[in-house]
Amino acid sequence: MEVAQNTAMPCDIPPAAAAGAVGRGGLNMRIELGRRWIPARDVSRLDVGSIVELDCAAEEYVELYVGGQLAARGEAVAVAGKLGVRVQEIVPGA
Repeated sequence: MEVAQNTAMPCDIPPAAAAGAVGRGGLNMRIELGRRWIPARDVSRLDVGSIVELDCAAEEYVELYVGGQLAARGEAVAVAGKLGVRVQEIVPGA
């Protein structure tokens, strides 16, 4: 995993969120960009090149979940041609 400059660790995860992973060798992390409800008839029409509009504005933060719980929010960034997240906010109590 490559880390962008100006970060202290590969992932700034609150200790409470990471505590359950001790001894298991890792954490399951999910990044959520947005959501969209789509009628079944529209899903069947999806094809290569289809665009699905999400429920959030492009400048809104994405959400980072660790172990199924919201741990942080940040902005989507491009890092060496790959998608990444710059953490901007740690969720209290995560």
